[in-house]
Amino acid sequence: MTWRRIKCASCGFRVTIESTELADILKTQQRVNCCVENCPGEMRAVGPVIVRPATVRRGATYDFQVNRQKIRRPRPAQYQVDDDDSDDEDGSSRRKRAKVDEDMDYAPSEEYTPAMRFTTVDMETGLRQVAPRGLKIKTTGRLPIKAAVPGEREKSTNAQMNNQPAWSYAQRCGAPNANAFQFDGQGHYEWCHMQGVSLGGYTISANLVAGHYAVNTYMSVIEEYLRGKTAYQIEVIAYCQHDDVADFISYKIHRILDGTLAMELAIDGAMKFFSANDRDRVRDAMKRNNL
Repeated sequence: MTWRRIKCASCGFRVTIESTELADILKTQQRVNCCVENCPGEMRAVGPVIVRPATVRRGATYDFQVNRQKIRRPRPAQYQVDDDDSDDEDGSSRRKRAKVDEDMDYAPSEEYTPAMRFTTVDMETGLRQVAPRGLKIKTTGRLPIKAAVPGEREKSTNAQMNNQPAWSYAQRCGAPNANAFQFDGQGHYEWCHMQGVSLGGYTISANLVAGHYAVNTYMSVIEEYLRGKTAYQIEVIAYCQHDDVADFISYKIHRILDGTLAMELAIDGAMKFFSANDRDRVRDAMKRNNL
């Protein structure tokens, strides 16, 4: 038996989880939600595989924290302390983490860091910049940028889409580059929020579309940049050859003051890569448009 340490990219909370349980959760839900109440963050594996039970016993476990949430009682804010085992993780040290606010009505604005998803290969050249014609359209319409709705991130996207993972549905539809889900893989499709949760979006079927891992990363970078920019509206249009599978996405940003288009980003659904260099390129383009 082996274990993995997982960490919330939003609040920094860490727990240990059995490797097989982690794989099962990712297969069914595509993400591990943070154990801290009302935190919308995603927990991801950090460090090498843990093989010593003694190391597991030294810290909090995922199962314990999940069961603990079933007992709703006020708790003081806590500090998360890393207690890394030198045999299992590099650079072990005791570090005091950021304070975890567990107020029942508070939801941190940040979900995760898109950098955790970047590929080592840059985005392909020659991708489409113009939306294809003749496809079905799924759109958000113009929506204002708002704060994240507490508890919305914790909802299951699969449950909203007939209890089916995006990757298997995309494969059945013959979507391009639709690989089977693999632990730590970057080639599968995911249910993408058209209006990101961090911008006030909801986890409902009308706001979800299947997109490649790289497409979801691209959209996350846009959402991270736009967070808090309430002088703008977004309009996301998915062009679908098959229902709810994005073949192409047009991400429009409008100025609320005069209703004019500030910027439009073209996202080709056939893309497979999105790197740190691509993040910088997108940010620079948004800055040039005075966003």
